Amino acid sequence: MAVSLDAVALDKPEDVNVIVGQAHFIKTVEDLHEALAGVSQHLRFGIAFCEASAARLIRRSGNDAELIGLAVASAEAISAGHAFVIMIRGGFPVSVMNPVKAVPEVCTIFCATANPVQILVAVTERGSATSSDHWPTRPTSPAGRARPDGKCPVGHRHEGAAGGAVWAHKKIVAAVSAGIAVAGLAVGLFVILRPGPAARKSAPASAAPARLLSPFTGEPVASLGPVIAVKIDNIVRARPQTGLSDADIVYVLPVEGGLSRFLAIFSSRFPPVIGPVRSAREDDLQLLRQFGRPAFAYSGAQPRLLPVVERARIVDLYSGRVGGYFRDHRRVAPYNLYAHAGQLRAEARGASRAHNIGFRFGPAPAGGRATASDTVSYPAASFTFTWSPAQGRWLVWMDGSRALTTDHGQLSAATVVIQYTIVRKSRFIEWGALPPYAESVGSGQAVVLRNGRAYQARWSRSAAGGGTTFRTVSGQPMTFAPGPVWIVLTAR
Repeated sequence: MAVSLDAVALDKPEDVNVIVGQAHFIKTVEDLHEALAGVSQHLRFGIAFCEASAARLIRRSGNDAELIGLAVASAEAISAGHAFVIMIRGGFPVSVMNPVKAVPEVCTIFCATANPVQILVAVTERGSATSSDHWPTRPTSPAGRARPDGKCPVGHRHEGAAGGAVWAHKKIVAAVSAGIAVAGLAVGLFVILRPGPAARKSAPASAAPARLLSPFTGEPVASLGPVIAVKIDNIVRARPQTGLSDADIVYVLPVEGGLSRFLAIFSSRFPPVIGPVRSAREDDLQLLRQFGRPAFAYSGAQPRLLPVVERARIVDLYSGRVGGYFRDHRRVAPYNLYAHAGQLRAEARGASRAHNIGFRFGPAPAGGRATASDTVSYPAASFTFTWSPAQGRWLVWMDGSRALTTDHGQLSAATVVIQYTIVRKSRFIEWGALPPYAESVGSGQAVVLRNGRAYQARWSRSAAGGGTTFRTVSGQPMTFAPGPVWIVLTAR
């Protein structure tokens, strides 16, 4: 039996402990949740479990959206039946190991550590299996043997608003979690066996090492970076912007006066300078919840809103509290505040890393309408997205002019989402009136632009702590084209 090995690093925040093991029953997630919830009221955790038969989805649970996302991402990478992943914060494995091992379905614990972890993936033609062989840093005799354990999962399962199972299919990724006995890195070793080329009809004759893809852009990345959100101005005097082309996601949000501002999400790439940085609005906080505990860079906020922002679940990069900001005196204030991205990253200790927020990347779905351009208008601002076959991108125009940057020419996106939502009034007055508040939790219609075509879609986000899913009118996942994503929130 031919076996090939891949070594893959498991990426997680330094303050998160990971436990990986094997269980034998679909009720594992519920019982593990109950066991962990009884340890401490301060323990935060996320759990994911790979089903081994029937629908073969990934079950998930927990009390922390970021940790659930990390656990699901790891389980998707593992892709081996009956494997489970637990991510914990606010506690240590020693505090939870006995309750976890006491769960009747749990067969084996492969590793429990906060250290950097590297994984060995063994690919065979037999299907998924796990091995409890484990070598500490100083080798001893192995304890256990590899055994078949069902098939790889083909997606993940979560509970929707009505409690029904929601399918979210995803291509199997050739990666799992375990420790390799490398000095100073981890504490052990285990192997997960997955279906090899003979077990998957669509697989090539020889399996290539899997690439780590950004959950925000679908593009290859060396590692999952910290999430840093920056509020960027969009008034005429603030143009051209700097660094915006390197954002993974750009949210366009309505603000007072019928204008707009950007909430730019950086994780895969960080430019030297970002700006101009402007003040926060109340609806920023709801959008940011899906990222776990992101770092948020902004120039301030309305006096009553500022303490609300500072108490939010963010790493606070308010320009009045941290370094890295400077004024470009060639521009008129207040449209001249910029940030050194490198220093923002240094200040963003403890920020969540990129994880699944609902986006799906892949080939375009069937249907769609050939579209050369599409326009979204606010009372005093407009955005036009024009398809460029030569660049394979949607070029951005603002108020009838090219949306230029100081560093990378015209702004562009691989995918544009026009998300129709409820726009109500914020609670906090700006310039003598209550500004708009674009709801990002709920559901509604959307238009998705990709590859020169427009697709009618529906969006759904059931809770602030979760991501947004997009589906075609036929109910299939609405896949995005790999690359930067722009999402324009506008009134229904």
